[in-house]
Amino acid sequence: MKLKLGTRTSQLAMAQSKLVRDALLKVHPDIEIEFVGVKTHGDKNQKVPLWQLDVVGAFSKEIDEQVLNGTVDFAVHSLKDLGTERPKGLTTAAIPMRENSRDAILFAPHILDKLANDEEIIIGTSAPRRMELIPAFLKEALPQLGSKPPQIKTIPTRGTVNTRLSRVRQSPGTDKAVDGAALAFAGLSRLLADDESRNEATDLLSGLRWMVMPVTVCPGAPGQGAMCVEAHEDNTAVLEILKAIHDPVTAQQIDIERAVLLEHGGGCHQKFGVLTLALPTLNNPITIIQGKTEDGKDVSDLRWEASDLPQPMWDGRQWNDKIFEFNTLPAALPETSAVFAASARAVPDNLSKDTRLWVSGTSSWKKLAAKGYWVEGCADGFGFEFIKPTLQDPVLDLPNLSDWAILTHEAALSTWNVGQPVATYRLIENMQDDALQNLKNAKTIYWSSFSQFQSLHQHAPPDAIHTCGPGKTAELIGKAQPGQLRVLLF
Repeated sequence: MKLKLGTRTSQLAMAQSKLVRDALLKVHPDIEIEFVGVKTHGDKNQKVPLWQLDVVGAFSKEIDEQVLNGTVDFAVHSLKDLGTERPKGLTTAAIPMRENSRDAILFAPHILDKLANDEEIIIGTSAPRRMELIPAFLKEALPQLGSKPPQIKTIPTRGTVNTRLSRVRQSPGTDKAVDGAALAFAGLSRLLADDESRNEATDLLSGLRWMVMPVTVCPGAPGQGAMCVEAHEDNTAVLEILKAIHDPVTAQQIDIERAVLLEHGGGCHQKFGVLTLALPTLNNPITIIQGKTEDGKDVSDLRWEASDLPQPMWDGRQWNDKIFEFNTLPAALPETSAVFAASARAVPDNLSKDTRLWVSGTSSWKKLAAKGYWVEGCADGFGFEFIKPTLQDPVLDLPNLSDWAILTHEAALSTWNVGQPVATYRLIENMQDDALQNLKNAKTIYWSSFSQFQSLHQHAPPDAIHTCGPGKTAELIGKAQPGQLRVLLF
């Protein structure tokens, strides 16, 4: 059986379509798939920002027509490019498992010089969402090398991924030059994985500095990282074939994301991002929303199922400095180009500024940026396992995880089963009376670390509710207090 697959003609669209083809052939090795390239309105007009294009379905209309008239049997789209209302007669045949939903910014090699000289940093992007979310974050997340915080300006950029990356490589001051380009991580990953686009993508990425945006601050567009396979609703034979690559978990999460978009009218002109994800220590998915609507209303929210907790709450994040003293330890770091820091205080002053540095959350990121460190990304406070798939993606060209240095405190060394853990500081208990007294009177306790729990849990009231954030802390306390821990998000 021979099927025709409709797709845009860009390298990225072709790479995505090959992934769908290969997945189908694994399940149906007897079929043959022919690509039919289609130039869409959005491909032909790359000067006008997407939200200003006077057309519905800038990247899908022409392909939709070919599916509806039977010229092609099915089509593959980047799901985030599809509107919330689709033409009558089309149906979603499959949504394969989503890949990385994050945004990334690729910076030019001269970026450190511009930061040191207090020069304005120009970021290329045409997405209103990125224009809204990225500048405020970069102001604190870029290394503070000058006499004032970095000044960020976004300018509209259109074109293929390769076109936008080429603008980062142009000499500063030229007409098309930008200091950084904001792109979807999944697109970059797919280009590098594709045999036909790999060499060009590798050349374009060479020498650029990565910064992978945290999903809690800069979530992607609804459906970002996912593909949508569509067919005619009457083409039952093709629909039966395509359902083999459908991932219901991804589809359910994207339904939630697109429902949030519909709450506010839909459209690519909205200035907010949304991501629904599952965490192993939470029973139900969480939905992260950051940004504003087109008319400027802030819709930032964190949606998840949580019960009201009795008060007063003892919040370990607020009491930590009254529980422990932090003693720096002399530490010999392994010879490695990559480091994960469990906290900002775990990073020694002598760590090379050339180290590819990843951290536990945005708070540590900003503290280290204030010291002049370039941080590539973080685990969003969700634990190392959450960021591990990103660190292992070949597009980042990072070392194997076994070769990473994991910087942490002395008592936590045994809790790490990845990389080469290094103790760079020691926690010394120095309990102050007000911290202990408040703990003894608490009805709910939020442990900010497993070390805190180990030191103090015996002082907790027997009927107190124990809580903590997701990640390694939840894993370890959960083992120590089976069935008695609630995981919270703040």
